[in-house]
Amino acid sequence: MGRNVSKHDLWSNVMGPPIYKGIMSRERFDDLLRIVIFDDKDTRTERKKEDKFTALREVFKKINDRFVLLYKPG
Repeated sequence: MGRNVSKHDLWSNVMGPPIYKGIMSRERFDDLLRIVIFDDKDTRTERKKEDKFTALREVFKKINDRFVLLYKPG
């Protein structure tokens, strides 16, 4: 799936990878996007033109950076 996949397609029975439905419902994801805000509202509109996931991008980047440090396969 490409980078610009719609939220609807991610939870689709036909096109969506099963991991999304396995983690949470689309409705729960919508609730989290509405409630959880980690970024600066004053600059979000400009950044959102480039990245629709901008409100959570920095948090997920930090989590992924930690995973690389903490997880050693094998």
